[in-house]
Amino acid sequence: MNKNKLKLWLCLSLIGLLGVVSLLLSDLPLPDKEAVAQLKDIDPLILKFMLLVNPFMIVTAAAFLGSLVYDKVGLRVPLFERMLKIREDVVYSYRSVFVWGVTGGVIAGLLIVVVNSIFTPLLPSEYLNLPQSGEFSMITKLLYGGLVEEIMMRFGLMSLLVWLLSKAMKGVNGWMFWVANIVSALLFGLGHFPALLTFIPDPTIWLYIYILLANSVAGIVFGYMYMKWGLECAMCAHLMAHVVMYIML
Repeated sequence: MNKNKLKLWLCLSLIGLLGVVSLLLSDLPLPDKEAVAQLKDIDPLILKFMLLVNPFMIVTAAAFLGSLVYDKVGLRVPLFERMLKIREDVVYSYRSVFVWGVTGGVIAGLLIVVVNSIFTPLLPSEYLNLPQSGEFSMITKLLYGGLVEEIMMRFGLMSLLVWLLSKAMKGVNGWMFWVANIVSALLFGLGHFPALLTFIPDPTIWLYIYILLANSVAGIVFGYMYMKWGLECAMCAHLMAHVVMYIML
Protein backbone atom coordinates (compact mmCIF):
# COMPACT_ATOMS: atom_id res chain seq x y z
CA MET A 1 0.00 0.00 0.00
CA ASN A 2 1.50 3.33 -1.06
CA LYS A 3 1.49 6.52 0.95
CA ASN A 4 -1.66 7.96 -0.63
CA LYS A 5 -3.66 4.79 -0.09
CA LEU A 6 -2.42 4.60 3.49
CA LYS A 7 -3.64 8.16 4.11
CA LEU A 8 -7.05 7.35 2.69
CA TRP A 9 -7.32 4.14 4.69
CA LEU A 10 -6.46 5.89 7.95
CA CYS A 11 -8.86 8.74 7.19
CA LEU A 12 -11.79 6.45 6.40
CA SER A 13 -10.97 4.24 9.41
CA LEU A 14 -11.21 7.30 11.68
CA ILE A 15 -14.52 8.26 10.08
CA GLY A 16 -15.70 4.68 10.59
CA LEU A 17 -14.61 4.88 14.24
CA LEU A 18 -16.79 7.97 14.67
CA GLY A 19 -19.78 6.05 13.35
CA VAL A 20 -19.04 3.01 15.50
CA VAL A 21 -18.66 5.10 18.67
CA SER A 22 -22.07 6.65 17.96
CA LEU A 23 -23.51 3.24 18.90
CA LEU A 24 -22.87 4.25 22.52
CA LEU A 25 -25.73 6.74 22.15
CA SER A 26 -28.17 3.89 21.50
CA ASP A 27 -29.65 1.08 23.55
CA LEU A 28 -27.39 -1.67 22.26
CA PRO A 29 -28.81 -5.20 22.24
CA LEU A 30 -26.96 -7.25 24.84
CA PRO A 31 -25.86 -10.89 24.51
CA ASP A 32 -28.15 -13.74 25.56
CA LYS A 33 -28.99 -14.25 29.24
CA GLU A 34 -26.28 -16.86 29.88
CA ALA A 35 -23.60 -14.57 28.47
CA VAL A 36 -24.95 -11.63 30.47
CA ALA A 37 -24.77 -13.71 33.66
CA GLN A 38 -21.10 -14.42 33.00
CA LEU A 39 -20.44 -10.71 32.38
CA LYS A 40 -22.43 -9.39 35.35
CA ASP A 41 -19.33 -8.05 37.11
CA ILE A 42 -18.27 -5.94 34.11
CA ASP A 43 -19.19 -2.28 34.13
CA PRO A 44 -22.05 -1.66 31.62
CA LEU A 45 -20.08 1.10 29.86
CA ILE A 46 -17.09 -1.21 29.43
CA LEU A 47 -19.43 -3.89 28.09
CA LYS A 48 -20.76 -1.43 25.54
CA PHE A 49 -17.22 -0.61 24.40
CA MET A 50 -16.53 -4.34 24.05
CA LEU A 51 -19.50 -4.60 21.70
CA LEU A 52 -17.89 -1.97 19.45
CA VAL A 53 -14.77 -4.02 18.73
CA ASN A 54 -16.24 -6.20 15.96
CA PRO A 55 -17.88 -3.41 13.92
CA PHE A 56 -14.73 -1.31 14.15
CA MET A 57 -12.57 -4.21 12.95
CA ILE A 58 -14.96 -4.82 10.04
CA VAL A 59 -15.13 -1.18 8.94
CA THR A 60 -11.33 -0.90 9.21
CA ALA A 61 -10.90 -4.02 7.05
CA ALA A 62 -13.45 -2.69 4.53
CA ALA A 63 -11.62 0.64 4.35
CA PHE A 64 -8.36 -1.23 3.79
CA LEU A 65 -9.73 -3.40 0.97
CA GLY A 66 -11.47 -0.46 -0.65
CA SER A 67 -8.34 1.67 -0.53
CA LEU A 68 -6.41 -1.06 -2.33
CA VAL A 69 -8.77 -1.50 -5.27
CA TYR A 70 -11.27 1.38 -5.67
CA ASP A 71 -9.19 3.47 -8.08
CA LYS A 72 -8.15 0.42 -10.13
CA VAL A 73 -11.73 0.23 -11.46
CA GLY A 74 -12.37 3.96 -11.75
CA LEU A 75 -14.31 4.50 -8.53
CA ARG A 76 -13.67 7.67 -6.57
CA VAL A 77 -13.63 9.28 -3.15
CA PRO A 78 -13.28 12.74 -4.73
CA LEU A 79 -13.54 15.12 -1.80
CA PHE A 80 -11.22 13.11 0.43
CA GLU A 81 -8.84 12.62 -2.47
CA ARG A 82 -8.70 16.40 -2.88
CA MET A 83 -8.47 17.09 0.86
CA LEU A 84 -5.65 14.56 1.32
CA LYS A 85 -3.94 15.74 -1.89
CA ILE A 86 -4.13 12.27 -3.38
CA ARG A 87 -5.35 13.53 -6.77
CA GLU A 88 -4.97 16.94 -8.33
CA ASP A 89 -7.45 16.39 -11.18
CA VAL A 90 -10.60 16.01 -9.06
CA VAL A 91 -13.49 17.68 -10.86
CA TYR A 92 -16.28 17.09 -8.34
CA SER A 93 -17.42 20.02 -6.22
CA TYR A 94 -18.85 20.01 -2.72
CA ARG A 95 -22.04 21.46 -4.17
CA SER A 96 -22.55 18.69 -6.74
CA VAL A 97 -21.85 15.96 -4.18
CA PHE A 98 -24.32 17.55 -1.76
CA VAL A 99 -27.06 18.20 -4.33
CA TRP A 100 -26.92 14.72 -5.85
CA GLY A 101 -26.53 13.15 -2.43
CA VAL A 102 -29.65 14.87 -1.10
CA THR A 103 -31.56 13.96 -4.27
CA GLY A 104 -30.52 10.31 -4.04
CA GLY A 105 -31.31 10.25 -0.33
CA VAL A 106 -34.83 11.56 -0.89
CA ILE A 107 -35.41 8.92 -3.58
CA ALA A 108 -34.02 6.14 -1.37
CA GLY A 109 -36.03 7.26 1.64
CA LEU A 110 -39.24 7.40 -0.39
CA LEU A 111 -38.58 3.92 -1.79
CA ILE A 112 -38.30 2.54 1.74
CA VAL A 113 -41.50 4.35 2.74
CA VAL A 114 -43.30 2.81 -0.25
CA VAL A 115 -41.99 -0.69 0.55
CA ASN A 116 -43.08 -0.23 4.17
CA SER A 117 -46.56 0.94 3.13
CA ILE A 118 -47.06 -1.99 0.74
CA PHE A 119 -45.87 -4.72 3.08
CA THR A 120 -47.17 -3.57 6.49
CA PRO A 121 -50.65 -5.13 5.94
CA LEU A 122 -48.94 -8.41 4.99
CA LEU A 123 -46.61 -8.65 7.97
CA PRO A 124 -47.38 -10.85 11.00
CA SER A 125 -48.53 -9.08 14.16
CA GLU A 126 -45.70 -10.66 16.17
CA TYR A 127 -43.24 -8.70 14.04
CA LEU A 128 -45.20 -5.45 14.11
CA ASN A 129 -45.53 -5.71 17.91
CA LEU A 130 -41.86 -6.34 18.62
CA PRO A 131 -40.58 -4.17 21.49
CA GLN A 132 -38.39 -1.27 20.45
CA SER A 133 -35.54 -2.05 22.84
CA GLY A 134 -32.24 -1.87 21.04
CA GLU A 135 -33.59 0.81 18.72
CA PHE A 136 -30.84 3.07 17.38
CA SER A 137 -30.94 6.76 18.20
CA MET A 138 -31.25 9.20 15.30
CA ILE A 139 -27.60 10.24 15.68
CA THR A 140 -26.51 6.60 15.48
CA LYS A 141 -28.67 6.01 12.40
CA LEU A 142 -27.08 9.01 10.69
CA LEU A 143 -23.47 8.31 11.66
CA TYR A 144 -23.41 4.51 11.70
CA GLY A 145 -25.69 4.13 8.70
CA GLY A 146 -24.36 7.02 6.68
CA LEU A 147 -20.67 6.49 7.40
CA VAL A 148 -19.94 2.95 8.60
CA GLU A 149 -22.36 1.09 6.34
CA GLU A 150 -21.23 3.02 3.28
CA ILE A 151 -17.57 2.29 3.98
CA MET A 152 -18.42 -1.38 4.49
CA MET A 153 -20.92 -2.01 1.71
CA ARG A 154 -19.97 0.45 -1.01
CA PHE A 155 -16.30 1.33 -0.55
CA GLY A 156 -15.27 -2.10 0.73
CA LEU A 157 -17.57 -4.75 -0.69
CA MET A 158 -18.82 -3.11 -3.90
CA SER A 159 -15.34 -1.91 -4.90
CA LEU A 160 -13.93 -5.38 -4.26
CA LEU A 161 -16.66 -7.08 -6.31
CA VAL A 162 -16.09 -4.78 -9.28
CA TRP A 163 -12.34 -5.39 -9.08
CA LEU A 164 -12.81 -9.18 -8.90
CA LEU A 165 -15.14 -9.10 -11.91
CA SER A 166 -12.66 -6.96 -13.83
CA LYS A 167 -9.92 -9.48 -13.11
CA ALA A 168 -12.10 -12.39 -14.14
CA MET A 169 -13.19 -10.69 -17.37
CA LYS A 170 -9.79 -9.04 -18.02
CA GLY A 171 -11.19 -5.53 -18.21
CA VAL A 172 -13.71 -3.12 -16.71
CA ASN A 173 -17.21 -2.91 -18.14
CA GLY A 174 -20.26 -0.89 -17.05
CA TRP A 175 -22.38 -3.95 -16.24
CA MET A 176 -19.85 -4.97 -13.58
CA PHE A 177 -20.71 -1.93 -11.47
CA TRP A 178 -24.41 -2.79 -11.59
CA VAL A 179 -23.79 -6.44 -10.70
CA ALA A 180 -21.56 -5.43 -7.78
CA ASN A 181 -24.07 -2.78 -6.72
CA ILE A 182 -27.05 -5.14 -6.68
CA VAL A 183 -25.13 -8.02 -5.08
CA SER A 184 -23.73 -5.86 -2.27
CA ALA A 185 -27.20 -4.38 -1.59
CA LEU A 186 -28.81 -7.82 -1.50
CA LEU A 187 -26.10 -9.19 0.78
CA PHE A 188 -26.79 -6.34 3.17
CA GLY A 189 -30.47 -7.27 3.14
CA LEU A 190 -29.72 -10.97 3.64
CA GLY A 191 -27.46 -10.05 6.55
CA HIS A 192 -30.57 -9.04 8.52
CA PHE A 193 -32.08 -12.54 8.39
CA PRO A 194 -30.17 -13.98 11.41
CA ALA A 195 -31.41 -11.12 13.61
CA LEU A 196 -34.94 -11.65 12.28
CA LEU A 197 -34.83 -15.35 13.19
CA THR A 198 -33.76 -14.42 16.72
CA PHE A 199 -37.06 -12.62 17.29
CA ILE A 200 -39.37 -14.48 14.86
CA PRO A 201 -38.53 -18.22 14.79
CA ASP A 202 -40.87 -18.96 11.87
CA PRO A 203 -41.09 -15.90 9.57
CA THR A 204 -43.59 -15.79 6.73
CA ILE A 205 -42.41 -15.49 3.13
CA TRP A 206 -43.78 -11.94 3.08
CA LEU A 207 -41.65 -11.03 6.08
CA TYR A 208 -38.54 -12.43 4.39
CA ILE A 209 -39.29 -10.44 1.23
CA TYR A 210 -39.99 -7.29 3.23
CA ILE A 211 -36.74 -7.49 5.21
CA LEU A 212 -34.77 -8.14 2.02
CA LEU A 213 -36.36 -5.29 0.05
CA ALA A 214 -36.48 -2.77 2.89
CA ASN A 215 -32.77 -3.23 3.54
CA SER A 216 -31.54 -3.49 -0.06
CA VAL A 217 -33.63 -1.18 -2.25
CA ALA A 218 -32.01 1.97 -0.88
CA GLY A 219 -28.57 0.36 -1.10
CA ILE A 220 -28.91 0.17 -4.88
CA VAL A 221 -29.54 3.93 -4.95
CA PHE A 222 -26.51 4.53 -2.72
CA GLY A 223 -24.42 2.31 -4.99
CA TYR A 224 -25.46 4.38 -7.99
CA MET A 225 -24.42 7.54 -6.14
CA TYR A 226 -21.04 5.92 -5.49
CA MET A 227 -20.65 4.96 -9.16
CA LYS A 228 -21.55 8.38 -10.49
CA TRP A 229 -20.37 10.92 -7.90
CA GLY A 230 -18.18 9.09 -5.39
CA LEU A 231 -18.31 7.67 -1.88
CA GLU A 232 -19.10 10.99 -0.20
CA CYS A 233 -22.23 11.34 -2.33
CA ALA A 234 -23.37 7.85 -1.23
CA MET A 235 -22.76 8.84 2.40
CA CYS A 236 -24.78 12.03 1.95
CA ALA A 237 -27.60 10.06 0.32
CA HIS A 238 -27.66 7.53 3.16
CA LEU A 239 -27.83 10.31 5.75
CA MET A 240 -30.66 12.02 3.88
CA ALA A 241 -32.61 8.77 3.50
CA HIS A 242 -32.73 8.43 7.31
CA VAL A 243 -34.02 12.00 7.56
CA VAL A 244 -36.80 11.22 5.09
CA MET A 245 -37.74 8.04 6.94
CA TYR A 246 -37.74 9.88 10.28
CA ILE A 247 -40.17 12.43 8.89
CA MET A 248 -42.48 10.03 7.04
CA LEU A 249 -42.52 6.82 9.07
